[in-house]
Amino acid sequence: MNPWLIAALSSGVLFVCVGLASMASNFIDFTTSARLGASTLLAFEWVIFAVAAMGLLSTARASQRQSRQGAGLVSVLAPPSVLTFAIIGALGSHFSAAATLWPELWGIASGNAKTASVSLSPDGSRLTVSGEIRFGLTARIRSELDKAPSIRVLELRSPGGYAQEGLTLAYHLLSRDVDTLVTDYCASACVTVYAAGRRRFLGPSGRISLHSAQRQNESMPRTLDERHAAVLRSQGVQEWLIAGEMNTPFEDIWSPGLLTLQASGLVTDLLPSWTR
Repeated sequence: MNPWLIAALSSGVLFVCVGLASMASNFIDFTTSARLGASTLLAFEWVIFAVAAMGLLSTARASQRQSRQGAGLVSVLAPPSVLTFAIIGALGSHFSAAATLWPELWGIASGNAKTASVSLSPDGSRLTVSGEIRFGLTARIRSELDKAPSIRVLELRSPGGYAQEGLTLAYHLLSRDVDTLVTDYCASACVTVYAAGRRRFLGPSGRISLHSAQRQNESMPRTLDERHAAVLRSQGVQEWLIAGEMNTPFEDIWSPGLLTLQASGLVTDLLPSWTR
């Protein structure tokens, strides 16, 4: 088979696979089936590797056959070289973004993902979440709320995590008669969850920090930010606080003071022990 044809076919299939993997990452619902979603994305990555390796090997073998038939050096080396550059172009940006997620995807798929701890108070009225908001947390919280209808407060101690999971958990809390509480630290995606509480308590040592969602570049749509803002608006949070959060880059953090949090409506109640 002609090495140029193999190189062209391999490049086309490779770009299609990369595109499908990117689409799958946007459409797979990790919140309801995190393990299946992670396994599916890992399968896409293996297919991409296999297509690249098989295409390069097949092109090299076809070029080698042409060399034995007396083809010139340029004709022999050009197809594998062109395919190599196509592979670098197709996989460079994809793998630079995906590589950081591979360990976590493997952890989710194998059932060994690092997730926030969830604990129930002795009297069964308070559920505490400590740690990062990762895929699968909503399912755990839903299960705990179903098993213990006596839960009235969800306490949050989290630096944030995945915005998509935070939104899904927030949507679930909006359908429940549950208050939220921060006695320590709540930032980023944790604030989305906190805002979904019927009443939103803040303790004396509690601190709430805000920023906009992460995007690969400025041209990407702010869909997650818009969905987060919609949750805050539905809970009566003032527009000026939402604007301040949206204007805070992901790399920065904004920790409004108590009076600002109360005036905005994000914090509705203080714990009785508040002394400041």
